Amino acid sequence: MSDQQTMTRKEFPNGDVALDKGDGLVYRTPDAAYHVELDLPARPLSDEPYGVDLVRTTYDAEGQEHQQRLTLAEYHSQMAAEEHVREVEQTLRDQGRAGLDAEMNLVSAMPFEADEPLYLVG
Repeated sequence: MSDQQTMTRKEFPNGDVALDKGDGLVYRTPDAAYHVELDLPARPLSDEPYGVDLVRTTYDAEGQEHQQRLTLAEYHSQMAAEEHVREVEQTLRDQGRAGLDAEMNLVSAMPFEADEPLYLVG
């Protein structure tokens, strides 16, 4: 086996770029970057599910990073969740944003993740 990593890059007619350097696909648009993330349970060996999240990253005028996260699915098997991550990445690689149009619209409408803990008092 070779230690060399394979890099995949695909440019779309609308200017978007899908780039995979071997550690997961990053899909870049003029205003944001998207990637699919496996969300591990907070407690190992618990009954909590593995999540598959679509993450949208943008930067504001001051250069601060903001993330929006949409959970696409939850699984009780890590292997099933990893397979879903690969399927979503392949859809982005093959079809671009058009392949996940509904999900792209939903994630861009999600609130930004807070940098600080948020406490609600009732």
